[in-house]
Order: sequence, then C-alpha cells, then structure tokens
Amino acid sequence: VLSVPAGLFALAPDALSASRMLTLFLVAGSAANLAVVSLVTVVIPKHLHGLAISTLIATMLLAGASIAPLLVSGLSDAMGGPVMLGRAMAIVCVAGSLLAACVFLVGRKSFPSTA
Repeated sequence: VLSVPAGLFALAPDALSASRMLTLFLVAGSAANLAVVSLVTVVIPKHLHGLAISTLIATMLLAGASIAPLLVSGLSDAMGGPVMLGRAMAIVCVAGSLLAACVFLVGRKSFPSTA
C-alpha cells in the first residue's frame, strides 16, 4: 500500500522529492517481492518449490520487464507523446501497485490466519 503514493514519483516537483519517492517505491516493491518468495517457500510443498519459484520469477519478469514498459510508452503516446511520459509512468506504477494490493487481499483469504 505504501507503493501507491510513492508510485507518483514521476510527478514530483523536484529531483530530491522524486528520488525519495522512487526509493520508497523500490523498497516497498522489494519488500513485497521478498514476502511473496518467503510465502512460496513456506506454503508450497517442497517438491514443487522449483516450479513455483520459476513460475513466480517468470511472471515478475514478464510484468516488470515487458508489459509495464509497453504500457508506459503506449499510454504516453495516447496522452500526447513523450511530454506525457512522466504521467504515463505514474499511472502505470499506481495501477500496478493497486492491482498488487488487491491480489494480496484476495490471496490472503486462501491461507489460514494461524501458523
């Protein structure tokens, strides 16, 4: 949830606040990724760890290295060209953060509350 407002780093008024927001965005994303990998290693049966981790990494790479950049460039073109790149990046980052938060909330119901 912290990554949602930090995802607006591209719209920050100056470089210092943009770098602070970007740092928060990256730290929140890294913490979420670490939590997911930890959850997979604890919840998934041992004989499926390799498949689960490789599927998780492939999904994260697909979303972060190919889909997100295409969304940013397509959205910036639709909004008015390269001048709108910052706004397009902010929209994609915030939308991705909100989607991730919703997935965590929905997935949370699948696991028992006590360990």
